[in-house]
Amino acid sequence: MNLQRPAPTAGAVGRRIRIQIERYGLTVARAARECDMSVPSLETYLYGKSLPGAFALANLANGLRCSADWLLFGDADA
Repeated sequence: MNLQRPAPTAGAVGRRIRIQIERYGLTVARAARECDMSVPSLETYLYGKSLPGAFALANLANGLRCSADWLLFGDADA
């Protein structure tokens, strides 16, 4: 069994963040509050400028009501 997955890309993570924001009808400002981060920080991930670290990833998953695994890899239920 091969447990390796391709490394997540910032662009793919940003697209999944956008999916969750749209799913819940959030503004970027509201999503940032839900994720306990600033708007510029959220936009960094949303626009694929960088990958979130562990703490930010946990806040994103919690605030956007999805799994961190799905945000990173897109292969689990949101």
